[in-house]
Amino acid sequence: YELSFELPGIDEQDIDVQLQNKTLTVTAERKDVRDDTDNKRWHRMEHRYGQYTRAITLPDNATDEGIDAVYKAGVLTVTVPKRTEAQPAKITVRTT
Repeated sequence: YELSFELPGIDEQDIDVQLQNKTLTVTAERKDVRDDTDNKRWHRMEHRYGQYTRAITLPDNATDEGIDAVYKAGVLTVTVPKRTEAQPAKITVRTT
């Protein structure tokens, strides 16, 4: 499974990805870039800041092992491998 999250303007260290009880949770925080020490007056701020959280329940055949998260150009891509399904066993019929 491949999940994609658009998180533009967020630093990599401000992104947290966790998996617990088949629920994948992505939490990210965009910090306020305004600095009070430079004595600027802000009339309008178009960028939103604050915390973002998204929780997704994964299917039963998703495995906890081998999960990969890559953050590139403002997009977080989380890859969750599927568990290999048990193949039916072939039973040979003998004659007596």
